[in-house]
Amino acid sequence: MAGLSNQQLDTLSPDEIAGYLSNNTRLTPELEQAYQQWIAKQSAMKGRDVNFDQIDYDSRAALAAGLLNEGFGHGSDVGKKPNHPTFSDQSIYSTPEHLGGHWGVDANGKGTYAPTASMMIGSPQRAKLLANYLQKHEQGTALIPIPGYPLQDQEANPLAFFRQIGIN
Repeated sequence: MAGLSNQQLDTLSPDEIAGYLSNNTRLTPELEQAYQQWIAKQSAMKGRDVNFDQIDYDSRAALAAGLLNEGFGHGSDVGKKPNHPTFSDQSIYSTPEHLGGHWGVDANGKGTYAPTASMMIGSPQRAKLLANYLQKHEQGTALIPIPGYPLQDQEANPLAFFRQIGIN
């Protein structure tokens, strides 16, 4: 799973899973047939049913944009849904009301990711999921603190927030 672990997936109700899957991009019949062939190939390569990745990533959107990844590497952010740990402003689901985080590069050429405050508010689990995801899938990416992020004790110290979730 791209963003959700099997344990997290097990906690979702059938209605929640259906809700996540109902918002996927609709394809023409020809593209849907090609997509199903790609899903079968990816599932065989990865040894698991990659259909479940659609809970937090709309791979049909990536196909429609010509951005599907053929291997095991990182794909485009175009189909990341708001529940994906690294939902970004490059996603078709990012709106001014629900803006995704931003990928960038620092002065030393190191990759960075800056989540938005709206992505983190009220969800300590989301912050931990983001930290774990970056550690596993985006090694070497620096996490940019959120200025003024309110901690549980109302302290507005973004560096303390990231230390609290295990990121220095």
